Order: sequence, then C-alpha cells, then structure tokens
Amino acid sequence: MNERRLATLVRQYQITIHPQLSQELAFYQHLPTIDTSIEFAALAKLPTGKRHPHQRRLKRQVLESVRQHLLANKHQLEHSSSFEDIIHLVRSCAVPGFGELAIYDTSLRLAVRLNKLPMTVYLHAGTRTGAVALGLKVDRATIPMGELPRPLQNLQPDDAENFLCIYKDHLAKPVLTDEPALRSCTSQERNSIQVEEEQTPAPRFCSPVAELEQPIMCNA
Repeated sequence: MNERRLATLVRQYQITIHPQLSQELAFYQHLPTIDTSIEFAALAKLPTGKRHPHQRRLKRQVLESVRQHLLANKHQLEHSSSFEDIIHLVRSCAVPGFGELAIYDTSLRLAVRLNKLPMTVYLHAGTRTGAVALGLKVDRATIPMGELPRPLQNLQPDDAENFLCIYKDHLAKPVLTDEPALRSCTSQERNSIQVEEEQTPAPRFCSPVAELEQPIMCNA
C-alpha cells in the first residue's frame, strides 16, 4: 500500500475511531482509587459496567484471579516508571486463559490512570497481522514508532496499535476498495465506515459516522 493511500486510512481513523478510544480511556483515567482501577481494568468493565467485548469470552474466574493478583501487587503497580513496567507486572499476574490481548488491554487501562502510556507499538495477534501487511518485522514484542510508515507516525503508539489491529485485513489489500474496512470482534457484521478512493492529490476523508453504541475493536 502506497503512502498516500495509507495516509487516507490514518485520517479516517483519526476522524471516526480515535475520539471513541480517547473517550473510553478517559473513563479509566478518572476512577477514584487504584483498587477501583484494578477492578475495572482486570474485569474489563466499560463505563456502562458491561464487559468489554475483547474479553467477553474469558471466564469470570480467570478475570477475577488476575484482579486478585494485581491487588496483591498494587503498590508495585503504583510505583511503575513506564508502560513496560506495567505490562510486565500484568503479565506476571496473568493466569491460563488470560492471553496477550487481555494483558495489553488491562495494561493500557491501568497505564492511563498512572500516566505511563506506551512509547512503542506493542504486538499481539491482531496488531501483528497488520504489521506484517506493512512489511514490518514482528518477531519481537514491540515496534519503535520510528520504524512505522510515516503516516502512522502521526498517531500515538496506542492509537497505532489500535489502527494496525482494526485495519489489518484492509492493509493486506493492494488497492483500496469500497468494501467496509472494519469488523467488530463481537460479530461478523462489518461497520458502515467506507474508504473513498482519492480523486485528488490531497487525501479525502470519509464521512463522519454516528457515535457507535459499542466500542470499535480490532479482530484479535
């Protein structure tokens, strides 16, 4: 995929998806106590109290075990100096059935509260697929922002992770089409966001869409 077409997708992401992700993460930033933050992060609770669709298939016992382990290590968590510290701790608290996407999502929810957001793009199954489609090396845990194509360097690392995962199938296509770009993790239905072919040298934006009731997710 050439740089101009990739820039079109990135701008689409910035208009239609980034605001929703920011709103969701802002909720975790303002939870009242570290215990509450651990509860909502480990149990994958949305502002509505429902479970985030990324973790909808995980057993409650699995999530609860991770919550208890994190609570037992909350002082170490509060003294984390980086996102790497946070995800290392969450990984050490994980139990069978709590996979790499759950580890990343939980870490990001906690990192927002602790103001220790990732500085590189962390790889999990969905993000790894998107990175492969762009010809990036994926035999590692993270990708430095400076190695991403230039349009993706305009995003924050957590947004770049989200972009690679959500658009992974579309990135693998050599030519942009009018096929919907996004698919929810929770169903086989695709969202109505479409990518427009560029007709002029300047990138064209897709039409903004109404706010979705469910968060837009990657296919892990």
